[in-house]
This record gives sequence, structure tokens and C-alpha cells, in this order.
Amino acid sequence: LIEMEIISTPDYPAIFQPSVSVGKGGTAEGELIWPLGVAVDEKSKLIYVTERGCGYYTGNISVFSVSGEYIDRFCEGKVNQPYGIIISEDNDVFVSDTESHCVYKFKLPKFQLVT
Repeated sequence: LIEMEIISTPDYPAIFQPSVSVGKGGTAEGELIWPLGVAVDEKSKLIYVTERGCGYYTGNISVFSVSGEYIDRFCEGKVNQPYGIIISEDNDVFVSDTESHCVYKFKLPKFQLVT
């Protein structure tokens, strides 16, 4: 899981400080544009981030290790505006697409589109 550390200062009684961050702004591999949803696969210890498409850029899902290292990108051209994402115990990934008004089901580890 992504752990959060609580930091207290005189000006701010409690600030949540992430213990890991993933990606940076941009459209290249390992960079994120319009990140919206996050899911952590407890079995593989991978972080999945949905990214909204922007004009010419279709939405996709980027995958990072729990230490923040970029691993791969999936779903380019398959999902227009991915938003929410959850991972079931059976390694099914459900992704809501706000532009297509539907929910897609993918199978891990190869992110094969099921429905």
C-alpha cells in the first residue's frame, strides 16, 4: 500500500506527506497528463494510474512500482477517458470511461480486454 506519513508543524497541525510519488508532468513514458484514478495491486505491489486523454492524446493506464519506478503503459486507444480504477482479488481490473459511458474489464497481468 501507499503509506502516508503525518507531519505536524506549528503552522499546520497535520499535513499528509506521501512516502512515494510516481510520474511527473508530460506525455512521454513515465510521465502523467491529467492523472485521475489510482489503484494498488496488493499481490504484485504495483500502482496503476488512470490518465485522461487530452485532445490528440488518448487516455491510458500507467503502471509504477511501489518505489515510484515507471514500468509500463496500457490501454492507449482502448479507453478514451479512463477515470476510476479498481483491482479485484481475481486480478480483474475495472476501469470507468467517462467519455464512452461504460466500464471496461481487463485481466492482469497482460491487461487483456475482457469486456
